[in-house]
Amino acid sequence: MAGTVQRLAELAVRVGVGVQPGQDVVVVGWDVEQAPIVRAVAEAAYAGGARFVSTLYWDQHVKRSRLRHAPAESLGFVPDWWEAMTAESVARRSAQIAVWGDPHRELFDDVSPERAANDQMPYTPSLMEAIGRGDIAWTVVPGPCPGVARAMLGAPDVDRLWELLTPMLRLDAPDPERAWREHIARLQRRAELLQQRDFTALRFRGGGTDLTVGLLAGARWMTAALETTWGAQMVVNMPSEEVFTTPDHRRTEGVVRATRPVQLDGLGRVEGLTIRFERGRAVRIDATHGADRARAQMATDAGAARLVS
Repeated sequence: MAGTVQRLAELAVRVGVGVQPGQDVVVVGWDVEQAPIVRAVAEAAYAGGARFVSTLYWDQHVKRSRLRHAPAESLGFVPDWWEAMTAESVARRSAQIAVWGDPHRELFDDVSPERAANDQMPYTPSLMEAIGRGDIAWTVVPGPCPGVARAMLGAPDVDRLWELLTPMLRLDAPDPERAWREHIARLQRRAELLQQRDFTALRFRGGGTDLTVGLLAGARWMTAALETTWGAQMVVNMPSEEVFTTPDHRRTEGVVRATRPVQLDGLGRVEGLTIRFERGRAVRIDATHGADRARAQMATDAGAARLVS
């Protein structure tokens, strides 16, 4: 397993964000359980020439304590040091690598969804805006650990989870970096074909879903291979099989049903989620479990109930 972790770390550094000599890197672990992967990424980043690597971990148990006990009016507070880290990452053209995977998926089941929706740490508006503008080179990679394995497989079998993820991440290829560059090239050709079709809307049907999504005029089809404002290449999530475009947020009509559980960051799990859209807005949200959590998330601001890309 150690060799697999090392290959993932090297892939994140070389292909995910393309760390350059002298560049600063921030590695964020979704939980302290993922420390071995975070350390491997830091090692790969320094080996790739990074000037300084900062490592951060989010302890979901501590976040739960805040959500249970902190004054309601304080839950939207973002500490100055976090905002400074975001601003510094932009100013220094840093790279950020997120090691993803929630090992405590039922931890927030007893927390008020309205309170949970007000605490946006660590993915705050300023950070997401910087990422959206391309001011930070970033990528997200999986963080297999006992908690994630338990949630996905029913047992804390991390070796088995790595077996499942390895081919998806192309870590079993003789040269994973080359395999990824070839894969991205295939996805880009697919995006080009979709661009040529000049679709004005897409219709999704099946499994309880009948949804029509209008597309924004002039929008481009893209892949997870993006570029920063200064021209650095990045693959923003790994694994990835996606091509995507920009919906017209005013022209979504119909019903979409999630056939698998949905994990809302910091809000917990939602099962059997069904959403009805009218004129681009989610007007009815139902679920067999956690409907109030989905409703709370979609009430956080004026645009939260609309599709974006």
